[in-house]
Amino acid sequence: MEYGFGGYPWITPETYRKYSPMTYVDRVKTPLMITHGEQDRRVPIAQAEQYYRALKSRGVEVVFVRYPREGHSIQEPNHQIDLVQRQLEWFESHLSAAKPAQP
Repeated sequence: MEYGFGGYPWITPETYRKYSPMTYVDRVKTPLMITHGEQDRRVPIAQAEQYYRALKSRGVEVVFVRYPREGHSIQEPNHQIDLVQRQLEWFESHLSAAKPAQP
């Protein structure tokens, strides 16, 4: 990330803070599903775990799904199927609750 953020975190901490979800965690109200590969080298899973715990402690509806052996994108076919099913169920449950009643 040092190339996109203009340096390492200890050199440009303001840039890292600006783009960190943790900076704005106190504003989140929308239910959230976090999915993460355990072997992600771009975004360490510890960051997702911290975000999950912060949201949970604030009372935000949040679920966390970890995929073993996966990196930044989900590649294993069974994991892809699981991910899509979970996403569809999540959106269905939350969008159906948000729909106005039909006359």
